[in-house]
Amino acid sequence: MYSSLSEGGTPQRFIIIDDGWQSVQKPEHVSDKMPYSRLNHIKENIKFQIDVEEGKRQEDPAKGIQHLVQIAKEKYNLKYVYVWHALTGYWGGVQPGIDEMKSYDSTMQYPASTPDAFQYMAETDSLSVQGLMNPKRVFLFYSDLHSYLVASGVDGVKVDV
Repeated sequence: MYSSLSEGGTPQRFIIIDDGWQSVQKPEHVSDKMPYSRLNHIKENIKFQIDVEEGKRQEDPAKGIQHLVQIAKEKYNLKYVYVWHALTGYWGGVQPGIDEMKSYDSTMQYPASTPDAFQYMAETDSLSVQGLMNPKRVFLFYSDLHSYLVASGVDGVKVDV
């Protein structure tokens, strides 16, 4: 896609890597409604890593999203690379009870939704339960996430509520 835009006289200057780059897992109990997955690691999922052994996470940042960012900037001359994430880390929040995310002390929370909000979001389970990090750990979470992204060459984030 980058090449065809450049060849057509409209080179891109930035890109936003949207939903799909993060490490997530679906909830254990899936209902008929659309379940929202929860973040289970700060780093990218293995689809965004190179030289991955079967099912094993690559811990070297140079073989993670940093590699993709480097290609985008060097080969395709993009000036900025942004990534997306949800305000709560991912649509269903942060997965509690797993070693990779224990620093954020997340718990499952049931929000009090207004009838109007539920009317427009009734097809999802997002209003029923979220993996929310401990408010005292929010700064640590964003610091860990954004520090990793900056170290990988990512220039900014697009955040959805």
